[in-house]
Amino acid sequence: TSGAQALLTDPVRLCLRTNKGEATWATGVLRASRSTSEQVVLEANTQAVGLGLTGRATIEFDGMVRVDWQIRPQAANELRELVCEVPMPAARAKYWYYYPDRSRSWEDHRPGALPLAGVALPFNPTIWLGDEDRGLQWWTEHDANWLPGDPTQALTIRREGDRVVLRLHLIGKPVRLDPASKVTAPGGTAPVGQLSYSFGFQATPVKPRTRDAWDLRSTTLFTPTLEVADRGPDGKSGLDQYARHGVRSISLMDWTDVLCDNRASAPEKLRHFVKECHQRGIQVLVYFGFQV
Repeated sequence: TSGAQALLTDPVRLCLRTNKGEATWATGVLRASRSTSEQVVLEANTQAVGLGLTGRATIEFDGMVRVDWQIRPQAANELRELVCEVPMPAARAKYWYYYPDRSRSWEDHRPGALPLAGVALPFNPTIWLGDEDRGLQWWTEHDANWLPGDPTQALTIRREGDRVVLRLHLIGKPVRLDPASKVTAPGGTAPVGQLSYSFGFQATPVKPRTRDAWDLRSTTLFTPTLEVADRGPDGKSGLDQYARHGVRSISLMDWTDVLCDNRASAPEKLRHFVKECHQRGIQVLVYFGFQV
């Protein structure tokens, strides 16, 4: 959830198909191995058609969830498909964002409104779906152990009725499994003894939204700065225009000749500027530098 609003229509699901057909995971046992005010760690085990699944979810105080999980064969088997599904309400998943392809021009990077036809992507380390107020981000560090049937559709986002489903196509080609094997990466000719994955999920916004620059009607004033408070022949100054447009706070640059020096270059002019701002209901924040 985010702001007491559900981000998922159903639990995140791991879909599995072997050479014996579709498989259903048995109901596992969930236990908390750690529980503090800053972090909760949940662990679970389950199985399906001769495969064992071990999962560990680390939930941080800010809502970040890291999921580490492994699939181990209990007997020789063949994995045909492995897909992770993240279903969200269609009304919530209006926009999307992804990590840009650095090999292409920035103009080709076009996140924004989720296309009606959905999206298909090669591997991408992060996907965000949401609306103007909240959303859900998924990410992973690398594509290790991904073997999609079509590399150009390693990730898909599809509209399905009142849902939008993000699918992570982890395995889409036959992978032989053998508990005696020491191999942990699919794609070769040898059977695999274990498949491991690590994902992250983060509900956004990370913390409750408070007033921002738009609410505060804040602006930054660069050179010239203090002279803006000087009145012209008509008795008005540049500050009157700021006040007329609703500015309530000004971040003041160049009030000192040396960046991060707390001594004003023209103390009397600075006092006059602040006084004129306060008369118009404008607060002043003197800028020290991005370090402060």
